[in-house]
This record gives sequence, C-alpha cells and structure tokens, in this order.
Amino acid sequence: MIFSVYNYKQTITSEIINLLIKDINYEIDINEYKNVPGTQTASILQLKKNIHWNKIKETLVDSLIKCLKPKEISILKMWAYLDKINKPSISEWHTHKDSNYSAVMYLQFPKQEQLGTLFKIDDDIYQAPGIIANWIIFPSNIIHKPPVWNYNNADKDRITLAVTLTIK
Repeated sequence: MIFSVYNYKQTITSEIINLLIKDINYEIDINEYKNVPGTQTASILQLKKNIHWNKIKETLVDSLIKCLKPKEISILKMWAYLDKINKPSISEWHTHKDSNYSAVMYLQFPKQEQLGTLFKIDDDIYQAPGIIANWIIFPSNIIHKPPVWNYNNADKDRITLAVTLTIK
C-alpha cells in the first residue's frame, strides 16, 4: 500500500474546520514550533479534548480501522503545518522514523491549489488527492512531501493536519 484515502466531508463540516483553524492559529501564536521547516504547531494537538478535536480523532480511528483493521492504535503526535500566503513554502522529502503509520488531512487550501501529498518510491512519484476533510493514511517509512505551491497567488493559507501513529 502506498496510501489510502478516506472521506469525512459529511462529519468534518465547515463549522468544525473553522473551529480547528481558529485553534491552530492560536497555537501558532502562542507556541509555534521553531526547530522544524515552515510554520508548525507543537506536536501536541492529539491532547486537545474539545468536541471538534474529538471528531478529528474519531474519524482518524475510523479510517485506520477501515484501512488496517488494527488491534491497537496509538496516536503519537498530531500537529498542523501552515503554508502562509506570500511566504515561500518549504517542501522537503522526508519520512517519520518514530512511527509505523502516518496520516494527513487538509483543512484549508487556496481555490487554485488542490495538490495533495507526493510520495516517492524508487524513481516513481505518486500523488494523493488534495481534498478537504479526507484522511490520507500511509506507512511512515514512505518518502513523502507536500508539493510546492504558488503562494504569491494564494487567497488563503494552506493548512494540513499531520499525525504519526503506532499500529499493531
């Protein structure tokens, strides 16, 4: 499996997304994580207890059950990555060595940008679709990155939730 995609547009409504974005912007304002590329929150969003964060975690677990049928799920880290308007994005190939699965969900991106996530296996590049409120699940050892985007023509920030997991 390179990646699997699960749609939660009916559950993760625009109202929930707006609450999540408000929380993420607050986290960036008070606690931006500085030792990483780009603009990111600290990797502690999985600890949030609000109803809208619980919906995010419920849909993540549901997608993992559909995809992997695990006996045990442990959310190690959850953070938000922001590509800001008029600020060059940093797009580097990487893996997540502290986990065996990862997931991303797009909460917002400019109208002209629906780029998804790029995956690299050997010399081949694959692209998961960039669709709001979809969980993209993939093994953490697969090299991946967000595509570079056209930030000068953006009408709003691109906001992505990222998660690392241990699945048994």
